[in-house]
Amino acid sequence: MSDRAGRDRLLNSRWGFESNCFVCEERDDSGLRIPFFHDRDDDAVVAVVLHRPHLRHTIAITLAVGSVLFCINQLDVVLRGDATAMVWAKSAVTYLVRFAVSNAGVLVGSRRAPE
Repeated sequence: MSDRAGRDRLLNSRWGFESNCFVCEERDDSGLRIPFFHDRDDDAVVAVVLHRPHLRHTIAITLAVGSVLFCINQLDVVLRGDATAMVWAKSAVTYLVRFAVSNAGVLVGSRRAPE
């Protein structure tokens, strides 16, 4: 379903979300059934990445895998007391890259078929 501007309506089922949202869910007879639309596919990316279950999952993966990589790559330097700003920057990048990779996996896994 599209609006007059040609924007696709945001349907929970289309993005792989189960919902019983009072505001937007079409299947809820007692709900408001307010339509929401995406202007661009970029908006869909943000909606998928910020979807709470996905976010919890990616943060958990980031912390687990990032911590293992930190221990392998930087822990000895930190424990010796030789950690410089560069070591801490590398540690931060370790977690950021893992977070990006986790989100890329969520996006690929929740990608919809072209219409």
